[in-house]
Amino acid sequence: MTPSPGIFRVGLVGAGYVSEFHIKALQRLSQVQIIGITDLDAERAQSVAARFNLTAYPSLEAMGERSLDVVHVLTPPASHTAVALTAMRLGCHV
Repeated sequence: MTPSPGIFRVGLVGAGYVSEFHIKALQRLSQVQIIGITDLDAERAQSVAARFNLTAYPSLEAMGERSLDVVHVLTPPASHTAVALTAMRLGCHV
């Protein structure tokens, strides 16, 4: 799928309570397309995805295959660096 000009393709890493706030805010922005969400707890990612009509992915790398532009890092602070570095290796803003 070719991204539309002017549209930011966003992925979320972390499906904890804060993800709901990010999703609701992103859904209000016309220039954003939420590609999906991933979490180490696949059931939690599936639950959030179903609630907001998103796609759950098994990993950031799998979600990255959808040509992400931006990744929201919504994981516990201890894992931020690893997730951010992976996202940057995929060519994403974090």
